[in-house]
Amino acid sequence: MSTDDRPRSRPSRLHGVAAALTLFLGTALATACEVPGSPVAEERPLPTTTTTTTTTTTTTTTTAPPRGDTTPPRIVRQSPKDRLIFKRPCPPSTTVITASATDDVGVVSATLTYTDPGGGKRSEPMTFRDNVWAASMGPFGWEGNSEWQVTATDAAGNIGKGEPTLMLVAFCGG
Repeated sequence: MSTDDRPRSRPSRLHGVAAALTLFLGTALATACEVPGSPVAEERPLPTTTTTTTTTTTTTTTTAPPRGDTTPPRIVRQSPKDRLIFKRPCPPSTTVITASATDDVGVVSATLTYTDPGGGKRSEPMTFRDNVWAASMGPFGWEGNSEWQVTATDAAGNIGKGEPTLMLVAFCGG
């Protein structure tokens, strides 16, 4: 009987387990003993790096002025703390001007504008606190009259003006 004519036996289960174990151990051994340029070393995937990028987006919402608002703010009251101030260095050489303003949409800013008795013109932004706009006026280096006026602006850009008022800046004798 030739070797080709012999009845073939089926592989046993043990034979299958041995083949799998050989394959596993061979792979583990080849991985542990990698030789640069060997097929096992070339087939092995390269380590990967994962980069995470976080992006923060800030959104600013601006409210547009009301359409069709053409009504300017109205200055309903304006007054100085002192009716008379003195030129420097005598006190009081400054005073606080306060004002109240109304508008159908709302007043967003107010400004105090005044002349210096020496001829210059000054402008001060007013601060809003306790429902009143306020700014300081002075000091002055000259005696004479100072004319001051409060203006208020609403969200649509309409400007309302108070009555121009005179303040006496007096000589102090010093």
